[in-house]
Amino acid sequence: MPPRIFILSLATFAAATQTYAFVGVLEDVAADLGVSVAAAGQLSSAFAIIFALSAPVSASFAAGLERRSLLVGALTIVAALNLVTAWAPNFEALIGLRVATALASTLVAPVALSAAAVLAPPEARGRALAMVLAGLVFAFTLGIPGGTAIGGAFGWRACFLFAGGLAAVAAGAIAAVLPRVESRERPGLGNLAAALQPRTAALLAVTVGSFLGLFTVVAYVGPMVTRVTGFEGAAIGAVQMFVGFGAILGIVLGGRAADAASPRKALLNCLSVSALSLLAYSGLMQSDETLTEIGRVMLLMATTTFGAASLFALGPIVQSQLIASAPSNQNVVLALNGSMTFLGQGLGAAAGGLVIAQAGLEWIGVAGGALSVLTALIAARLKRVPEPSPVSA
Repeated sequence: MPPRIFILSLATFAAATQTYAFVGVLEDVAADLGVSVAAAGQLSSAFAIIFALSAPVSASFAAGLERRSLLVGALTIVAALNLVTAWAPNFEALIGLRVATALASTLVAPVALSAAAVLAPPEARGRALAMVLAGLVFAFTLGIPGGTAIGGAFGWRACFLFAGGLAAVAAGAIAAVLPRVESRERPGLGNLAAALQPRTAALLAVTVGSFLGLFTVVAYVGPMVTRVTGFEGAAIGAVQMFVGFGAILGIVLGGRAADAASPRKALLNCLSVSALSLLAYSGLMQSDETLTEIGRVMLLMATTTFGAASLFALGPIVQSQLIASAPSNQNVVLALNGSMTFLGQGLGAAAGGLVIAQAGLEWIGVAGGALSVLTALIAARLKRVPEPSPVSA
């Protein structure tokens, strides 16, 4: 695998870090700008909604542009917007700047993944995509916690200075190291027709379904961890570290599986593990009489690790197959896949809230597991997934 592919992981690292770097100091944002915490939480919702709606459109119009220049340009704009956000005078300006940043961010991950698919040999494409996605893992294990620590020490505005600096460093490194990566894709909204192809649509459904199931639980991880272990505050963050451990494991296994002979089987294996992990959360919340406190903590850590591993392993498998299914529209289908990620997160949080209101917190794992099983049924209909084919620069 060409070493220059490693530099592309900086793009996804910077993009994911700036998306969530401030959420750990959300109460400080709300207090400083005179809004409620619920209102401040709309910063993340607005970003996700705008990203989900605009990513396919921006990718369609930018499909024919040279990848390095497009990626450097997008990261430069993201860096500038984050730096400006650090001086936002009020909440209205802040949310407007986050919307603008979401629009610019839509071009980062899909373009980085598309460039990796071009630069890597076909037999190593899955591992190349996994390497780029590893930037997301390090964002959740290093970048986002780092932003929270900086915001706690120097104020919430420092989170955006930190995020803007990371994006600027990524832009400079990619400009210096990455070669030109030309595109033969045609620009225009006609590219969105690729999503109507049955196999492409099924793969996108796997993405949205897997995130929908997971975020039915993950959106309420704080009260869930407290219910299982009694942990509160910073102790919950210690449990969340196991998401990072699982993500690293998943990225490695998913990259290998994406290049293997039966990616369909790998998809089913991942979704099966995900369903069992989500069901286990409900079991743990109802196990007070049957398990010791240490036993509950250990099982929770194991469940968190394997659940995260199954989700992150899906990424390179699905994306490799999307590229193989729509080689002439890879930038668009990768952007659509990013939209499905955000859509699944939002729908999952809504589904979890509905389950809690109607049945109680202890049932969110059952609901998430059921959604993962339904997603596995969609994956099972992929009777023959095409083998990766060469993609021309």
